[in-house]
Amino acid sequence: MSNGPTIGQDVVMTDGGLPSDGAGKNLKRKFNSNNPPGKGPPPKKLDLKPPPPPPPPVSGVGVMDVGQGSCILAYDQAGNPLFYYDMGYPLVFYRSSAPPTLRRGLGNYLGPCLFQNPRIYLSHWDYDHYRLAYTAHLEAAHHGVDVVDLHWIFPVQNVGPVAGNFRALFTNAHPLVAATQDWVDGHGNIICTILQCVGGDINNSGLAMVIPTRLPSADLADHLLVFTGDASFGNVPLTAPMLTNTTGITAVHHGADTHGAAANLPNPPVPYNVTGRIAYSYGVNPVTNRHPYGHPRMAAILGYTLAGWTMRACTAESGFYANDGLRGNIRMALFIAFQCPPNSCAFQAFPPAKRLD
Repeated sequence: MSNGPTIGQDVVMTDGGLPSDGAGKNLKRKFNSNNPPGKGPPPKKLDLKPPPPPPPPVSGVGVMDVGQGSCILAYDQAGNPLFYYDMGYPLVFYRSSAPPTLRRGLGNYLGPCLFQNPRIYLSHWDYDHYRLAYTAHLEAAHHGVDVVDLHWIFPVQNVGPVAGNFRALFTNAHPLVAATQDWVDGHGNIICTILQCVGGDINNSGLAMVIPTRLPSADLADHLLVFTGDASFGNVPLTAPMLTNTTGITAVHHGADTHGAAANLPNPPVPYNVTGRIAYSYGVNPVTNRHPYGHPRMAAILGYTLAGWTMRACTAESGFYANDGLRGNIRMALFIAFQCPPNSCAFQAFPPAKRLD
């Protein structure tokens, strides 16, 4: 039999209008003013932190072993080649410093990667910065594409007949006449920026390259790679954000110390101010162990080291003047699998010791 009120019985109301008997206590617990009918507990606060930013268009670059020359290839986030900054090859009397896979007539020529028809940016018109492209032109049948038909961006400079004759072959030529130029993808992201150098000679009046990427690769913030070819940093009009956010560079002019090559350097930003990444691109004669022009110069190495550029790799050997033949391509920033067909070029292998990530 129920202990609750019966019909006609007076009911004493309590706060909230609930009966004061035992059943009312149960109702009061179930329907209190802080938890009205039809609603559960107050919702938990959501974590509304924004998602991490999308990765930049360039995943990283390869500073390629071409001997006494300069050649840098940038890759997208899928591992496809995007563009070159220089495609150089040694002068004839230093040709032995080039790896066999880049030398015509030796039977194992592979040449540069031309998969997906990458753009080519040229720093300046010195032989050791463009001549590998001419070699690839002579091997167009091997590559399945003629390098002279690719998209070329280069400085306006007076050149000799050899460079002039090669330049005349270009079918998609774009001499840079502006002080700066961005290449932007379809989403408005900067792929790279080209800066016109302000010096007077051929080395210092060419084009410098600035690339946003993640270096160190574990850092979700974008930093910058800055490459100058043979131009000293004092002749490169870097903006203040470029000067304060650069974490990777190449040694100027293969490690030279003349004409201010190792001066006016940017300092890597905190917390990477003593761990800046630097790649040294130069060649060594495999027979005589001679370093052409004495590159890299010890004075230049000291200058880079004092400025914080201490994480380094060399294309020609394991370390400065080691003369051990432990050469190879250098990878800067994220290391991912490349999409070009296997054994189709000389730029697919990156020894672990030559990864600056």
